[in-house]
Amino acid sequence: MELDYVFETDDQGNLATVSETHTVVVKPVAEQYDKDNNNAYNDTDGDGNDDIVTQGDKTFAAIDEDSGWLDLNSAGALSVTNEDSDETLQVKLWNAPVGSTFTVDGGATVLTVTDATKGVTIDAADLATVEFKAPDGFPDTNSGDIAIHMTVISTDVDDDVADSSESTIESTEYDVFNVYVNPVADDVTIAIKQPFGYEDDGREADGSITLASAANGIDLSGPSPRRIKTVPKVLMSNCPFCHKMQRFIMTVI
Repeated sequence: MELDYVFETDDQGNLATVSETHTVVVKPVAEQYDKDNNNAYNDTDGDGNDDIVTQGDKTFAAIDEDSGWLDLNSAGALSVTNEDSDETLQVKLWNAPVGSTFTVDGGATVLTVTDATKGVTIDAADLATVEFKAPDGFPDTNSGDIAIHMTVISTDVDDDVADSSESTIESTEYDVFNVYVNPVADDVTIAIKQPFGYEDDGREADGSITLASAANGIDLSGPSPRRIKTVPKVLMSNCPFCHKMQRFIMTVI
């Protein structure tokens, strides 16, 4: 910004005039979010109002594992406002587990967390549509608690085309979005196949039956009763048919 100065001196009717032009440089300084209102920068213009205001902390209803997207506006609208309308605002959502995803604009943009400390950054205006999804399989062996942190990033750009410098400040204080993910046991599928055996399976070469050979099958069609005191565990533990077979054997003998 340039300012023109005119200096005049009058010495007993002798008037002297000097004109000068001076350049005044005004550097941009972005506003900063002060969550607890305990810093001088929370009201830089002295009007009694905070320069930047957010929705504060949020706690959401618990969600089930692998249940899909959580609307982060479901516990009240998210918002960030700035007294300086010339500044642009973004928010950084961080501290979510690696593999978490955020989406805005109804899924038009999907952002994946690859570093929990860096998180993802979105325009403040997109807070109205932001949704969150925990990683697949979370919480696994971890706690189901997730504390998403939101910091505000404000940028003020110099209006002077010749300078076009800018100031960007990321707040050191942050809001916390508390999410709890309930663990859900996976469904179990069991496939059972019909066991079968051939006649005379399990006999020794001389026709006798031993405990070892019984594990391969037993023929009960011989001419004389046979007593079996022990049914091998391999039969009983893995073969539902063998339970019926044992009852049949006990009936025969």
